[in-house]
Amino acid sequence: MRLSIISPDLGEACYIYRGRAWTQLGVDYRTYDGKKGFHLFDAALFGDAILMCRPWNFQHVSIAQTIKDLNKLLILDFDDDYTCLNPYNPNAHHFADCLPHLQSLCRLADHVTVATQPLAIAATEWGAKRVTVIPNAIDDSLKGIYRAPERTKSVIWRGSNTHCEDIESSKQTFFDFANRGYELIFFGDKPNWVYQVRHKHYGVTDYSNLLATMAKTAAEYFLFPLVDNKFNRAKSDIAAQEAWLCGCKLIHSNIGEFKGLPEVGTPRWLSEVNHLRLEVLNSL
Repeated sequence: MRLSIISPDLGEACYIYRGRAWTQLGVDYRTYDGKKGFHLFDAALFGDAILMCRPWNFQHVSIAQTIKDLNKLLILDFDDDYTCLNPYNPNAHHFADCLPHLQSLCRLADHVTVATQPLAIAATEWGAKRVTVIPNAIDDSLKGIYRAPERTKSVIWRGSNTHCEDIESSKQTFFDFANRGYELIFFGDKPNWVYQVRHKHYGVTDYSNLLATMAKTAAEYFLFPLVDNKFNRAKSDIAAQEAWLCGCKLIHSNIGEFKGLPEVGTPRWLSEVNHLRLEVLNSL
């Protein structure tokens, strides 16, 4: 089988976690970056099956319909449920009307893959006929990533402004660490109050370099607070995998996939879950 992989951004975490994993299955494949245009007809001409990572809007519905009109197999992949963002979330306006589009997409799909069981339930409610849960995992090539033997007195937080509610809910915890002499290290977005404490900010960086940079900080802790809401209960535990890979102790909220996680565990590797992707392709 030949596979075309369409992603909104080939440098984004959603592609690294969810899209690039399909390139390790021994199938012929090509990738198409949504930032540079979807190259739909190139993708359709090449692939027997076409995977769309994180589709959600009316343009994606149009693309999916065209794929089906061309008699191609369609796989959709989701790693978040944007239908349940709180209305005051800074990204809520992007996804305010996404539910009917997700319903149209799922009705068109031959198979839907998701990162967690709550997402599988959501996709079924959206009309998906076949759904497979494939947990997020870390690429096996990172098994030899550098981890400093001595930990620094620092705390990492990583995320986008989608998690502004989460980080604000734990603002006092961050200040408590700062008052105990810890440096706060932010990857991605950062809160408005960050200039009140000693910190570093790495900004939004290409995910392929992110984990190596995180590991080199040798931070003692990885802080990942989550408010107990439907969006967060559907989230993957990939942050725990990242923390363990980088040698950090994980401090997290006890909800969803994070419930009951040990303080220090073992990362989940792609080689442990990619058989599920093969099963999806074989089922088509």
